[in-house]
Amino acid sequence: MQEQDGNKKFNISERLEDLRREHEALRWEGSFRDYFELVAQNPRIAQLSHARINDMVHAAGVERINEGTQHEVLAYNFFSSELFGIEEPNLFGRGKRIRFQWQFGRNVNDFTLSYTDPAIRDSRISGTVTLFNSRQRFVVGDLGRRRQEGGSIQLGFPFLGSRFTRIFASYGFQRIKFTEGSEDLRERFNCNNCSRSTLGTTVLRDTRIGLPFATAGSMTTVQGEVNGGILGGTGRYQKLEMEGRWYAPLGALGGNPQLGSGVQLVLGFTAKSGFVFGDAGPFFTELYSMGGTQFGTPLRGYDEFSITPDGFDPSASTGQARPGAFGKAFAAFTVEFGARISQSVYLSTFMDASLR
Repeated sequence: MQEQDGNKKFNISERLEDLRREHEALRWEGSFRDYFELVAQNPRIAQLSHARINDMVHAAGVERINEGTQHEVLAYNFFSSELFGIEEPNLFGRGKRIRFQWQFGRNVNDFTLSYTDPAIRDSRISGTVTLFNSRQRFVVGDLGRRRQEGGSIQLGFPFLGSRFTRIFASYGFQRIKFTEGSEDLRERFNCNNCSRSTLGTTVLRDTRIGLPFATAGSMTTVQGEVNGGILGGTGRYQKLEMEGRWYAPLGALGGNPQLGSGVQLVLGFTAKSGFVFGDAGPFFTELYSMGGTQFGTPLRGYDEFSITPDGFDPSASTGQARPGAFGKAFAAFTVEFGARISQSVYLSTFMDASLR
C-alpha cells in the first residue's frame, strides 16, 4: 500500500518493516552479570525514568532569552511545540508570560489561560491573571464530579525590599457544581451552581538552596483568605494555612565540598497546619481530610480519609469517604533524611505524623 507524499511515494509496508528492524536492534538478552558489565561500561543504562526525562528535556536545548538583563528567562526547546498547550515565556521581549493549557482524559477536562507580568511597569511588583474552566471526576472516596469555572487576579510585592520575602494579594471568583457521589455526601454537601468569592493574602519567604532538591535553607508560607460575607458567595468562612520547610546539610560523600559535588546528605523537617473558621457550606474540598496520597492532606501509610476529627476510622479502607472525614483543622509533620545524588536523583527515607 502506497500513499503519495509530495513528489515521493510513501510505502507503508516498507516503513513498518523499518520500524520492526529498529525495534529488533534494541532487543537484548543475557544474564544479570552480562547486564552488570554493560552498566559498568555505561552507567546511563541504569538511569531511572525521571533522569531519562530530564536528559530528554536538556538534550533538546536550552535558550537564554534577554541574557544578562533583569528579564532573563530560560526557554526549554523540548516544550516549545506542545500539542495541547501554548506557553510564551518572553512575551513582547519583556519576560512576560502567557500560557494556555488544555488537559483532558476520562476523569478530567481542564482549560486554563493565564498571563503573568513579573515586573509591572518595570517595578518589583508582579501580577498574574488566570481564567479557568474545569471538570473533574474524583476516583477516590466516591466523591462524585465537580465542575468549576471562574478566574483570579494576584499581585506580588517585595516585603520591605527583601530579596527573599514577598507578599501576595489576590481575589478570585468561582462557580461550582457538585454531582453524583455517595448519598451521605450529597445530603451533607449539596451544591448546585454555588459560588465562591475569595479575598486572600500570602506571605512567602524562601531561602532554599539546591532546588529542586534543597540541601539547605528554609521556606515559610502563611496564607489567609476570606470567603463570602460582604464579598458574596455561598459559603461564609475564613481560612488560615501555614507551612514551613527547613533543611540542614549533614555532610557529603565524595566529590569536592567547595563545589557542592558528591552525594549531599540532608536532614529535612516539614510542618503544615490549617484552620477553617465559620461555615464552609457545601465546599467540602475546602475542608481538611487526611490519609493516603491521592486526596486532601497526604499521610503515607494510612488509607484515604482514615484520619478523621474523631480519630482513626478503620472503615475508610472500603474506599468511600464519610461526611465526618472532613474537618476544620489539621497539623501534619514530616522528618526526612535525604541523599541528593544529582539535580535529578534524590533518595530519602521519612516519617509522617499528624494531629486532627
